[in-house]
Amino acid sequence: MKLKIILILISSLFIITGISFNINDCYNNYVIEKNEFKNIYNYFKGENNYLFVLEIPKINLKRGINNNQNVDKDIVIIDYNKFLNSDIILASHSGNCSTCYFNRVCELLINDLIYIYKDNIKYIYKIDSIKELKKQTFKLEDSINSVTLITCKKNNNDLQIIIKANLINKEDY
Repeated sequence: MKLKIILILISSLFIITGISFNINDCYNNYVIEKNEFKNIYNYFKGENNYLFVLEIPKINLKRGINNNQNVDKDIVIIDYNKFLNSDIILASHSGNCSTCYFNRVCELLINDLIYIYKDNIKYIYKIDSIKELKKQTFKLEDSINSVTLITCKKNNNDLQIIIKANLINKEDY
């Protein structure tokens, strides 16, 4: 009888411990999501005039994008009219300078994710093609709900890396 009571108490203790860990994990996820919202929201505050925020988690890139047209200073929207139709084409340097924001895109693989935060919506894109082309041979295609990243290949300025991702989901944030 005493053994049954001890086993019930020990089992109850394990169950309570498991539940408390689960509650703690849920709370921590809530805090992370809330902090992530604040971080994204801060990109749009002030005088930044960002059109959207680009995030590529695999390469730790998170950058506010405005209508800057100088690739030597920032990430550039290639064709603003296409951007207005949900076809986002971005270019940046890939070297080792302070404005080489695409210096790690060569690490991206098919099925990696790209996020765009715009108008309180998180757009989730999945990479479905990665190409290396001779410079100036890339032709802008008409597509909708896609993100294309363009940069020079490291150590070979004659080639460009073209990464295309298509929209797979949208979430409010």
